[in-house]
Amino acid sequence: MHVSHKEELYNLESDIDEANNVIAQYPEITAKMRNTLQRIRKEGRIRKLPGDIKMPEYTASTEQAHNPARHAFDGNEATRWAGINRQAGHWLQVDYKNPTAVSGVQIVWEQGDKKYGYIVEGSDDVLSWEKLAEGYADTHGSKHNFSAEKRYYRVRTTIEGPNIWPSIREFTVISTTD
Repeated sequence: MHVSHKEELYNLESDIDEANNVIAQYPEITAKMRNTLQRIRKEGRIRKLPGDIKMPEYTASTEQAHNPARHAFDGNEATRWAGINRQAGHWLQVDYKNPTAVSGVQIVWEQGDKKYGYIVEGSDDVLSWEKLAEGYADTHGSKHNFSAEKRYYRVRTTIEGPNIWPSIREFTVISTTD
């Protein structure tokens, strides 16, 4: 999956797969979004990527068609990524293209009242993974502080509770570079 810099606007009520970019049809909404984004950047509420890092790519071991991996990184807790079944071992991953120093992660689970066992891992090559944090989430959010410099970061489920499948509203890797 490739993430682009172009502006996009979708009607998620009628276009859940985000196939039809309607930004040209709504110039007033586009202008309002640009102004809001500029204000948020000015206030320092958006972390910037270092200049030598390309835009990250988001992948998952599996994903439901209407709940793809990119939804866990879009800053919108109304969307989510979800695996296709209730088995442990599903993962959600970000590839920064180069080693990126981070100070931790924040995970917002879809269902705060369900039990999720998970491991947060980092890798330089996607072949060998280092455990950076581990948890058993039964709350809406899980935050872990650690220091690492890896190209890839992922959260992998280890235990699924009854009648649930892996589902994350937001997975935020906290960069040490502002």
